[in-house]
Amino acid sequence: MSEQRPLHILAIEDNPGDAFLIRFYLEEIDPEGYVIHDAGSLAKGLELLESESIDVILLDLHLPDASGLGILDTIVESRPDVPVVVMTGLSDEKTGENAVSKGAQDFLVKGRFDGAILDSSIKYASKRSDLNKQFNQINDETSLLNEVLDAMMISQNIGFVLYWRENNRFEASRHVQAVFSLSQSHYSHEEANKALFPDVDLANGVLAPLDKEENVGPISFILSGKQCTLKAVSHRIGAVLFIAYEE
Repeated sequence: MSEQRPLHILAIEDNPGDAFLIRFYLEEIDPEGYVIHDAGSLAKGLELLESESIDVILLDLHLPDASGLGILDTIVESRPDVPVVVMTGLSDEKTGENAVSKGAQDFLVKGRFDGAILDSSIKYASKRSDLNKQFNQINDETSLLNEVLDAMMISQNIGFVLYWRENNRFEASRHVQAVFSLSQSHYSHEEANKALFPDVDLANGVLAPLDKEENVGPISFILSGKQCTLKAVSHRIGAVLFIAYEE
């Protein structure tokens, strides 16, 4: 028995046999884990998306009122927050792959999945969609933090660069980009050493101590003709590298 709220599934499928199989599989695998809403056309599917709280869409790309990947475009444009699993025929497997590149979370080939695979695909799509939403929220919060920090530091001739430990990338704030006439905001380790911190032993003098959760600096260097001082503060996901500069 499922302890969480059941997932509401919208099956946009006009073939009665396929619609029956979807319901049969899901009720067999987890009878209390799913609430299934049936739509035999794109128009009915869009109507149910407006009236019901849908968690995952199972989408056939051949419907009485529409056909092809344009159906997916319409669904994604209408409800980009709801993950879609596309269902294709045996001859349309390439279409399924294209659907994933256009925004679907997964695709299933009719006749090649059972209840366990369908259940796994739906839960994978739901989980991945939730993670994407969390990631976008973190990005939004990071962008807001960047703007606040920039506003605080402009008057003090201080800018900052974020270091992300997970992918060993550097992100220069807008203020730093403007002050030093930088052509981009994101840098690899090697690019950052050349464009942001010339004459600084970035690997051993900055990143190695930060990996040990030690703060770094001050380190003097010259960037774009300006005398600069680098200080870095370690964080569990990376670090903030502050650049104080002289006009």
